Amino acid sequence: MDIPTLKQQLKTASTAQVYLVLGTQSELQNEARQAFLTLIPEEERVMNVASFDLEETPLATALADAKAAPFFW
Repeated sequence: MDIPTLKQQLKTASTAQVYLVLGTQSELQNEARQAFLTLIPEEERVMNVASFDLEETPLATALADAKAAPFFW
C-alpha cells in the first residue's frame, strides 16, 4: 500500500488492528507514522503511542509493550 492510499483508508475506513511499515526510505516511514498519529489526539499520545526500531530494540520488548494493559480506558 502506498502513502496516499494509507491516508485515504485511515480517513474513510475502519482501521486494521495492526499495520507493519517496511522499507528503507525514512521519509516515507515518517509520513506513514504521521498519518497514524493523526488518529490519536495529541494530549493522549504520551500514554497511547509507542514506536520501536527493531534494529535497536528486541521484538520481545515491543510485544510486551503492546500486551500491557493501558492505564486509562
